[in-house]
Amino acid sequence: MRKKKPVVAMLFLGSDWHKEHPFSNTLQRKCYEELYNIADKDYHVRMVRVCLSWFDGKQFTKYWEFKKGQWNKIHRSIQPDIVHDKTRISYEFLADIQRLEAYTTVINPVELQLITSDKIFVPLLFPDDVPQTIPVNNAQELQAAAKKIRTTRIVVKPRFGSGGKGIQIVLRSQTATVQVSVPSIVQEFIDTRAGVPNLYIGTHDFRVVLIDDTIIISYMRIPAPGKLLCNLQQNGKMILVPIAKIPKSILVIIKKIQNHFALFPHKLFMVDFFFNEKGKPKLIELSNGIDIYWPDEFATQRTAILHSYAEYFRSLVEEKQ
Repeated sequence: MRKKKPVVAMLFLGSDWHKEHPFSNTLQRKCYEELYNIADKDYHVRMVRVCLSWFDGKQFTKYWEFKKGQWNKIHRSIQPDIVHDKTRISYEFLADIQRLEAYTTVINPVELQLITSDKIFVPLLFPDDVPQTIPVNNAQELQAAAKKIRTTRIVVKPRFGSGGKGIQIVLRSQTATVQVSVPSIVQEFIDTRAGVPNLYIGTHDFRVVLIDDTIIISYMRIPAPGKLLCNLQQNGKMILVPIAKIPKSILVIIKKIQNHFALFPHKLFMVDFFFNEKGKPKLIELSNGIDIYWPDEFATQRTAILHSYAEYFRSLVEEKQ
């Protein structure tokens, strides 16, 4: 009798059950379809997509499955062997994730999820390596915080969120025009136009992607002409950087992060940096999860990364057995 494939579930917030297929972004959907196929064919792992609202306290009551080139809605309960939490957790759903951890292995653990989801934790854990940062909750607090920031420009970010959404870069003198409707942070503006020493001249950010303590890839993101945000969702572009050429100054900070995260043996995360006008890296953000939204011009690298993730999920399953 053929052995049943272990199940790895990708966990998201909200419900997309009413849609024809998950993912509104075509590139995202394509990347996940490739990951699911690789996991199934090369690593004997069945991958599914679930939403947190479908968890009944012991199992998920339904799920999406990608099979034979098609997304299918499966109206059956399922209890995954591994859950990869893609929710970018907020405190509203903290108890729900903790209940899920009582029944299966969740990557990343909820504590690490909080560290990588709430932007206030990075300056708390690594105060010497980040831009000046002050938490704010309303316009009045923003006005007071802006007076303490050293740079002419300031950056206002929601504490939760990704993809550059909600980020505002304004002159410090114009903070009266900025709306603060959610818990946020205000930071000094880092001028990155000098680039990355010996690698690139120009506005950028520098991303390092890790599985546990192993760096699997690194690259720079360059903003669209006339823009400051480097996110690919904001039409930025990528420049690959060989791991051997990652600046040593970045590796020093990466080592600090690894030491802090040693408590968590299994983890998937990304680290973003800016280099300032003096060529010194500043830790900007930690992000939870897998980095797979790669455009087709990097299809070869994307496939290699997807194999790394599928192999990792397989190893976690085998460790449980």
